[in-house]
Amino acid sequence: MPIGNILPVDIEFSDGGSSKFVLIEGPGKRWYVYGRQGIGFPVWSAVYEQFLDDASNVGVGPENFKPRGSGWITINATKKTVHVWGKGDSYGRYDALLVKTLLIGYVQKNFSGFTLIVDAG
Repeated sequence: MPIGNILPVDIEFSDGGSSKFVLIEGPGKRWYVYGRQGIGFPVWSAVYEQFLDDASNVGVGPENFKPRGSGWITINATKKTVHVWGKGDSYGRYDALLVKTLLIGYVQKNFSGFTLIVDAG
């Protein structure tokens, strides 16, 4: 269940581009995959800070969250794939099984017919 309007999976993307993402543990062992791209997010800590700002906007303080890994997500409409890969500099390796579990429903709902590929974090 989301906290306020914070979705369990929130990924910004454009076809052919990659988003940096952070796997985040929240209150009550809720998990979040939050991805952003572009020059406004040059490092993974900027992605995490944006997530914390969003949480603060719905009244949940930053002390309730912890980054638990980071990497890249590439959504490719031509190949019909959602590919999770790499390791972010800021927060280390992500739990691939957990990320896959969080993304399965998201991909089915938002990218019908796409294949989800999750490399080991």
